[in-house]
Amino acid sequence: MAQRQRHGLAILMMVLAMLATTVQTVCVKLLSLRHVSNTIVVFASSLVQFLAVVAFVLIRRSGIDPIIKTPYFSPVITRSLAGLYSIYILYYSLEKISLPNALTLFFTMPIFTPVLTRLFWGTPIIHRLWWGIGIGFLGVVVLLHPNHSIVHGAALLALSGGISASISVIITRRLHSQISTVNILFYYFLLSALVSGVIFLFAGVQNINALSLVDATYLCGAGLFSALSVAGFTKAAKYGEARFIAPFFYCSVVFSLIPSFLIWKQIPSAYSVIGIVLIVLGSLLMYILYPKPQCAKKRRPGERE
Repeated sequence: MAQRQRHGLAILMMVLAMLATTVQTVCVKLLSLRHVSNTIVVFASSLVQFLAVVAFVLIRRSGIDPIIKTPYFSPVITRSLAGLYSIYILYYSLEKISLPNALTLFFTMPIFTPVLTRLFWGTPIIHRLWWGIGIGFLGVVVLLHPNHSIVHGAALLALSGGISASISVIITRRLHSQISTVNILFYYFLLSALVSGVIFLFAGVQNINALSLVDATYLCGAGLFSALSVAGFTKAAKYGEARFIAPFFYCSVVFSLIPSFLIWKQIPSAYSVIGIVLIVLGSLLMYILYPKPQCAKKRRPGERE
């Protein structure tokens, strides 16, 4: 498959993943307004995600053994724990600092991706991509309009969540040359359910009886759309390099304006309009400035479709 086609599929998967992320975020926001703790939200979402991928495997009738067996256990575990840590930190930071500040710091992820790819794999940084990355991140800053309270202990934790998410991105990209998408998702959802389940037993089980049917519906929605989001991102990482797909995480910020207006009647401000323009421009620049090889890149030995 030609690189342009692969990048086109990567963009499509990222856009769909960010749409799913928006729906997931709405469910989580509604749960927070109903005073459901993040401990319960993360565990319930992780459990629904794990059950969804198991159901997918059973429907395909491909057997569970090929999914469980992997010679790359260490990077799979690292990728899973990095992803789970970033989710916990994002939810925690939302409780301690303002939503704009927390999201601004979390969306520093594309800034760290080229640097970490260089540190981990020795991949050269394509300097002209900084134009797209920088303009996209500037758009997020303008759109979210953070204030001086961004210098805060919880803000540093939110920043570490962005770094952790970036690690998850680059490891996922590397794993795709070795194992299948389902294999990656299986271990991520399994470990997320196990770790969040242990935390839930110690910190949130006493609140489980207070959940209503509406709460359970939102929890299932958050889990299902989170699974779709992770699956879409993981598939995107198969078709596009980490440095290429990372800026498209900004799309979720743009999409989130729609439910904000429809549900909470929040009208976009001038900051929002300017921010959206910069985010779209930055993402387009990333696609335009990304180097195009003279010929299609050959698939590496052992790479799976």
